[in-house]
Amino acid sequence: LIVTDENNNTYGPYSTIIQKSKSILSLSTDSKIQLLSGDSGPISGEIATYLIEVKNTGLIPASSVELNAVLCSDILCNNYMGINGSSMYNIPAEGSSTFYIDMDFTNIKVGKYFVQFYFTDILRVDDIDLESCNALSEDSTECTMEAQTLAAGEDTDRPILGYIMGLLLIVTLLYIISRSTRRPGAPF
Repeated sequence: LIVTDENNNTYGPYSTIIQKSKSILSLSTDSKIQLLSGDSGPISGEIATYLIEVKNTGLIPASSVELNAVLCSDILCNNYMGINGSSMYNIPAEGSSTFYIDMDFTNIKVGKYFVQFYFTDILRVDDIDLESCNALSEDSTECTMEAQTLAAGEDTDRPILGYIMGLLLIVTLLYIISRSTRRPGAPF
């Protein structure tokens, strides 16, 4: 590169390095894909919202990135259940965005299913290379996770242990504050 100013003085030659970059998208390994409700699985008969963090390690922002989710009856997603969702966001260069994807489980019975997440504009991977959402590699662009649907009203936290602990606490308090079984005239 040679530069000429307005007085016809020339400067240079200078070498210039031009870098070309693009957005590099992946599902984040830093945070786990989870349900907004905090449940361990989607509730049958309701709409579930999945939270997925997507990273852009590229030097250019990614605009209108679309992340899809489909419900399948098998782990390789050969049998679609007709339930899907998608979300579209912009992701800054060397940054991340959290995608919220709604999936309608109103007509799905209680059972074991699988949800597959993938980008619209990125080439899909082979079934052999398909990863679990619980063990993502750094550059994963799609994954599959189990979606065990629960019955409406079924508590996912298993509160029986809490009830047992509460009952034991009440029994212990009653024992401590209860009247002694000794004779009324005893010195202690």
